[in-house]
Amino acid sequence: MLRTTMRILVITIISSLIITGLYSFTFWNWINTLFLCSLFLTITGAVMHIIQVGFFNGIIKSFHYFFKKVNKREEVVNQVENRDPNLTIPSITLPIRIPLFISGGSLLVVSTVVSLFL
Repeated sequence: MLRTTMRILVITIISSLIITGLYSFTFWNWINTLFLCSLFLTITGAVMHIIQVGFFNGIIKSFHYFFKKVNKREEVVNQVENRDPNLTIPSITLPIRIPLFISGGSLLVVSTVVSLFL
């Protein structure tokens, strides 16, 4: 996990340098680009964590239950075929979520501190 985090850190720093070099390379533009890249990584890692934990599983089950009850034909088919009314939602494992969140968060803090104190 540490190796993946370090790779993401290095890739993010290099890509922010390349992106900044495409228009006008100044230190402040690089810090701004680094901040935006790290913000993207942090949000991506947080969204992956929310999906893996299953935060929306209750909402998905409620929608399935509602649409089964509204559709009478589906309800009759379920009764005739003795289908299980409980929906099982498969779990998703996203192992890269933690390195994304850690590297994005650390670069986010570094770029914010640098922009505040320099």
